[in-house]
Amino acid sequence: MDLINLKTLSTNEKSAVLKTTAGLQWLEELLLEGNSLSKIADMLEVEPSILYRWKNIYPDIKEVVAPYLRARKTEPIEDLSQPLNYRIIYAYDELRPNIKGFIWDEFLTAEEAWDNPFIDYYFSSFNNYDARKYREDYLAAIKSTGFYKLSNWYMLTYCSVTKKGLIKPQKPPA
Repeated sequence: MDLINLKTLSTNEKSAVLKTTAGLQWLEELLLEGNSLSKIADMLEVEPSILYRWKNIYPDIKEVVAPYLRARKTEPIEDLSQPLNYRIIYAYDELRPNIKGFIWDEFLTAEEAWDNPFIDYYFSSFNNYDARKYREDYLAAIKSTGFYKLSNWYMLTYCSVTKKGLIKPQKPPA
C-alpha cells in the first residue's frame, strides 16, 4: 500500500481505504512490525483518537487490531534494572518526572568517571576547553546532587536504573 497516496486523502477516504482487504493487511503488517496505533495514526496523518474510534466503530479494523492490543497488555516488561553506579548518560530527557537516556559507560568511582578519556575528548571538541578546570565543580555536584550536566546531551550521574529503564540519580555514599 502506498502511504504517500493515503496522506493526500481526506479522513473519510482514509477510513474507507483502511477497511479494504489491502488496507486491513497493511494495518496488520504495521502491527506485526511492532508499531502502536498512535504511530500508525501518525503515518496516516490523522489524530490517534480517530484511529481508536475507527477501531471501535468498524468490526473489520477491530478484528485486526484486537490481538495486538491484548498481546501488549499481557507481555511482561523487560527488566532493565541496574544497581547504583557512576554512569555517563547520553541523549537524556530530564523534562519528565524521571530521566530517560542511554548509558554511555559505567564506573566504580566518581573520579574514574571524570578521568575517562571520553571527558577529555568531550572538552577538547570545544578547542580551548580543559576538563581539569571543571573537575572540582563536577565532584562537588556529584556529592551534593548525584549528577553533573555536561550539556543538554551528556550527564554524569550516580544512579540506579529502574525495571522500566528510568534513571534515578542519588547522592553517593560519603
